[in-house]
Amino acid sequence: KGFFAMAYLMSLFGVTAVNTNAAARFLHIYDKASAPTLNSDTPVVTIPLAASSAANQGIPLGMPGIAFTTGIAWAYTTDNAAVPVTAATSGELFANFFYA
Repeated sequence: KGFFAMAYLMSLFGVTAVNTNAAARFLHIYDKASAPTLNSDTPVVTIPLAASSAANQGIPLGMPGIAFTTGIAWAYTTDNAAVPVTAATSGELFANFFYA
């Protein structure tokens, strides 16, 4: 499942994320002005999320952050491929993005 946040130049400073599934999942973040297309788009950043945990809570991306020139979009998947293919089930991921 792909999601889209904002369509303008910005920097991403950090992410907090929770995976409620009993298996590991992956949060992929894209520099796009629309929802990402799995099996086609390549993420800028991939964050592994441990099974049934908030282990990756508070993921700092440093200063000045990661620049996104087009927008911030993301997908939540079951695979960690360079170009992700398999969407995870909606409702398994809770995430907050810190950007400016």
